[in-house]
Amino acid sequence: MATTEDSMSLETIQTEAKQHPPGGIKFDWTATILCTLLIGGVYLDGWAHAHGKVDSTFFTPWHAVLYSGFAIVGAFLILNLVRNRIKGYPWLDALPPGYNVSLLGVIIFYSVQEHPAVNTLFSQEIGIASILLQTVILMGLVLLLVRRWLLPFGSLTLIFTLSSVLISFLGDEYTFILAALVAGLFADLLLWRLKPSVTRLLEFRLFAFVVPLVYYGMYFLVLVLTKGVDWTIHLWMGSMFIAGIIGLLLSYLLIPPLTGTNAGITNEG
Repeated sequence: MATTEDSMSLETIQTEAKQHPPGGIKFDWTATILCTLLIGGVYLDGWAHAHGKVDSTFFTPWHAVLYSGFAIVGAFLILNLVRNRIKGYPWLDALPPGYNVSLLGVIIFYSVQEHPAVNTLFSQEIGIASILLQTVILMGLVLLLVRRWLLPFGSLTLIFTLSSVLISFLGDEYTFILAALVAGLFADLLLWRLKPSVTRLLEFRLFAFVVPLVYYGMYFLVLVLTKGVDWTIHLWMGSMFIAGIIGLLLSYLLIPPLTGTNAGITNEG
């Protein structure tokens, strides 16, 4: 029974893959390098703004690096989209699997307009929203990696610490690097202990909930010990808990609740 269901699942995946043009290692590495240049431009421009290196004009060297990276990524995706459309692929399926979201990001980035400064009355709301957004980005990456690969010990420590270093670089705030390092080590230990995977769904859900909870627990602990927290304890502890809920919901997005097909696979595992 499980073997038949495995075959049906594999055939479904293969059928879906055939609807898109193949990407391949060369395509993926090209996209990775170009996106790395873009992200580097984002951090460089952020550093320049935080250190008073820019004025009110648009034409600055920092913007040149940022928007050049964006333009190159956009051109790469659009050229491949048009080329594959000429080959006969439908517009919505003319990029390799997963890259439609990247193209959507390019469109959103291009369409975003500069908004006026937000009233400080909404500073807490913006702070909570930023925590939730960061949780989606960070845990989305972590859970995707955990779902698809067997990560060596230290991988999550590297990801958390590197992310904190880059963010700290923007405003010369380095107090949170140690917190990210400790949270990363905890995540690696939890990954080693629980071994979350498609066939260990309870462990996968638990991992997805606990990691962001601990990550922001360390963040607020550092704030309490150094600068203090203006929020009430209910607000910042509630933010930690909601971050955990976001991670849990992401786990359901990456591995949906059991159906007839993957239930058989799980029982076999």
